[in-house]
Amino acid sequence: MGVSSLPDGEAYYDYLVRHYTTTDMTPEQVHQLGLKLVKQIHGQMKAVFQQIGFKGSYKDFVHYLRTDSKFYYTDPDDLLDAYRVAAKRIDPKLVEVLVGRFACQYVAAGLQAAQRGSLPG
Repeated sequence: MGVSSLPDGEAYYDYLVRHYTTTDMTPEQVHQLGLKLVKQIHGQMKAVFQQIGFKGSYKDFVHYLRTDSKFYYTDPDDLLDAYRVAAKRIDPKLVEVLVGRFACQYVAAGLQAAQRGSLPG
C-alpha cells in the first residue's frame, strides 16, 4: 500500500519529496531523472565491458563482481582505505551530478571491533 492510495496521498507524497530533498522537482521528475541516470550508467558500464573484454550481460557482470574473490578485501583496514580513496575520487563528480538537486554529506568510517563481531558471516 502506497501513500498515494490514502486520502490526499498524492499531495502528501509531493510534500514529502520537497521536505526530504533540496529540490523543487516533482516526484515524477525525480523518477524520470533516476531513469535517465540509470540508463546513462548502464551505457557507461557497457563501454567498460568492451574496454576490459567482458563477454556477457549486465546481470552476468554483477554476478562476476559479487562472486570473484579478487573483488573482496580480507583486511578491514585495507577495505576502509579503499573506500576513502574512492570517496576522494567520487566527491568532485557528485557535485557535478547533484548540483542544485540534493545535498548530502557522508563519511567512510570503520566499525568498532564490538560492532564487527555482531555482523553475520
